[in-house]
Amino acid sequence: MFKLSKTGFDMLKNILYIFFIALLGAFFMQNHFAYIIGLILGIIFAIIKLLHLERSINNSLDMDSQNAKNYVFAQYMFRYLISALVLFVVLTNKYISTIGFIIGLLSLQISAYITGFKKKE
Repeated sequence: MFKLSKTGFDMLKNILYIFFIALLGAFFMQNHFAYIIGLILGIIFAIIKLLHLERSINNSLDMDSQNAKNYVFAQYMFRYLISALVLFVVLTNKYISTIGFIIGLLSLQISAYITGFKKKE
């Protein structure tokens, strides 16, 4: 099982806060169900990416410099390839809101900024 660092746990908490705030957006959408499904899928995918990123970083710490650099780059490319494939599936599916998915997916980046600002205090 994955063990998150304190920063990873803080980011996960922020992602969940963003989810509940973004749920309010369903009131402004024509298709509430598709928006909520897209939001949930985006949040789940953001959490999976967060866990994968944490695992990649932890694994790279045990490697020498060049192997770690290659490993981190390969994992980075893997995450973005999978992100592109999932986004393609969302774009071609009419039962999933693209806007909801993108908001959920962006929650990872928003969470990273919030966590960074909290750390400076």
